[in-house]
Amino acid sequence: MKKGITISVLLLALIGGAIVFYLTERTEVGAYEGNQAIDFTLPMYKDDTRSLSDFFGEVIILNVWASWCEPCIREMPDLMEIDDEYDDVTVLTVNMNRFERNDDDAPNFIEEIGFTLPVFIDVDGEMYEQYHITGFPRTYIIDQEGIIQQIFPGEINKEMLKNAIEPYIH
Repeated sequence: MKKGITISVLLLALIGGAIVFYLTERTEVGAYEGNQAIDFTLPMYKDDTRSLSDFFGEVIILNVWASWCEPCIREMPDLMEIDDEYDDVTVLTVNMNRFERNDDDAPNFIEEIGFTLPVFIDVDGEMYEQYHITGFPRTYIIDQEGIIQQIFPGEINKEMLKNAIEPYIH
């Protein structure tokens, strides 16, 4: 009888320990540093609909912008240079189309500057709301596992980007 109780207690402890381990090892999904990046699916400029998770497995620089935003315009050349220089980094951008003055602003801007980066088009503000965006530009550094490692509210430059991605490049 005592042996059966001992085995039952040990089994319950083992199961309880496994549950605690499983729950503490899981990363919360969210829009903040340390969170698993919230997956979103949006149409791409001149391409099919894609999801952020399509790019997990790579270091991702995710930049949120609008065509009328002066700091957004200034940082685009640096984002394109980083994308060209690093084979193991993907630079993705999200145009906040909901905040453009008209439907032609983003495509005109993309063509005008010779944009070479993939562009998600957030027509209805879905990503904007999920990520609690409070201003433009905003840049997220996401590691290979899809974890948000850093968030840069405001304008970034090439040096800031290099410093941010170096720890995650193997």
